[in-house]
Amino acid sequence: NPSTNQFLESKMQYYWSNNPIYFGLSSKYFKDLTKTNNDDTMQLYPEIKLHKYSSNFIFDRLFFLADLKYKNYTRKKGLKASIKDLYLPFNYNRYIFNNFINFSFSESFRFIKIDYSNDKSKYQDVNFIQNDHKIDLNLDLMKQFSFFTHNINFDISYIYPHIIKKDGDIYGINSNDSNLASFMISKTKKTLHFGFKQHFYNKNLDEVLAHYVKQDIIYPKNYSSKLANLENEIIFYFKYGKISNRLLYNHQDKMVISSSYYLEAKKDNLYLKINYLKQKDKSGVSGENFSYKDLNDSKSLTYEIGDKIFKYYTLSYKEQRDLVKKVSNIKEYHLKIDKKCWSLDLVVKDNLVATATKTNKARRQNVYYITLTLKPIGQIKHIYTAKEREE
Repeated sequence: NPSTNQFLESKMQYYWSNNPIYFGLSSKYFKDLTKTNNDDTMQLYPEIKLHKYSSNFIFDRLFFLADLKYKNYTRKKGLKASIKDLYLPFNYNRYIFNNFINFSFSESFRFIKIDYSNDKSKYQDVNFIQNDHKIDLNLDLMKQFSFFTHNINFDISYIYPHIIKKDGDIYGINSNDSNLASFMISKTKKTLHFGFKQHFYNKNLDEVLAHYVKQDIIYPKNYSSKLANLENEIIFYFKYGKISNRLLYNHQDKMVISSSYYLEAKKDNLYLKINYLKQKDKSGVSGENFSYKDLNDSKSLTYEIGDKIFKYYTLSYKEQRDLVKKVSNIKEYHLKIDKKCWSLDLVVKDNLVATATKTNKARRQNVYYITLTLKPIGQIKHIYTAKEREE
């Protein structure tokens, strides 16, 4: 499925899970729809994941898990790299103050090895080791009244990262070379987190209302601090669905930078989803040195409707509209046939192509997806891309 209007993505995935081990093998192939030659487009194959589920370590309250990932980023032209990533977290938790507060302390270690190749520039291979310390306090309270039940939860945590080793050329840490951006390592920031949740239930213990608030304080360097965006979300549940609002408030510019309204309704097999999003448009903006007040507003409306016809057939339609440019970004037509031993998915996506044109006409492209699933043998997928057209 195309993650953007510019790239078409094909994916193969296999996984096996049997506690305490998970194994996953996948590959991704990207086609740049704006280019006639795909040699410099980054591909990912293979990607291998090996996960050990959490279990006791040494004594009862100490838990341990392990994540090992291997990613091979490759292409015919341009820099490529293979990445080995090992993540080892250890967590200790117990209740304190007469089982009133849950206390958790964790130590996590991350080891990353990046080997660069296929480029005339001499980049030094990476050896990166990071150790994160985290303390978490969690308070959960519930009170039952005559007509409803109220549950509230407070969560306070503090993360202190420590980089033990950072040898080599690492984008965003000791290098700003854009050629390395595809292999960026996400560095943990020193953060103080505050979270609040509350839920309201009726007499039958059906959820009626949920409210979430999240505020982080980030410490970029030394003793300075910065308030991250305040997140607030309210969800109201009704008989056939839910309606919600989520917003982000930026403290530095003292304004709401994103607000979305979501409606989901379903009765029997007929469903409807509507999402309205208004946010500041950050396209073309790089780094953090900008003001949201200088950015234009972006508004979009996405809706999807579907229904099951007869016993095995499901029809649906999805559209995303840009309300500022007054154009449809995506139109999606979907037919699914789901039988006991096999299923067939037929999808047609009418996409707006992100490319420059000499006229004011929009360029669009149809992408056809055919997926045949043989249960439980495997899956066959075919993607056909039609030529671009002007409208």
